[in-house]
Amino acid sequence: MHLRAANTKPLTEVRRHTAEVFEEIRASRLPMIITEHGRSAGVIMDPETYDLMRTRLDILEEIAMGEMDIAAGNDVAWDEVKSGLKKWRR
Repeated sequence: MHLRAANTKPLTEVRRHTAEVFEEIRASRLPMIITEHGRSAGVIMDPETYDLMRTRLDILEEIAMGEMDIAAGNDVAWDEVKSGLKKWRR
């Protein structure tokens, strides 16, 4: 699933129509940016989209850490990597 552009609603509308706003979020699976005085104040999203986003962010952080290790010369030989991966096979 790809995150698409978020909807935007003012806080007063969210307060007045909370149940409808959450139904819209669940149905569209799009994050909703909440504005206050015309400025972004927060984001609401369904739990599944949040979990997907967190998982993707965790993966990207691991990749970044690996790239920093490589740049620092902290690399591991391929044979050692393969050996470590064997424990995950059934």
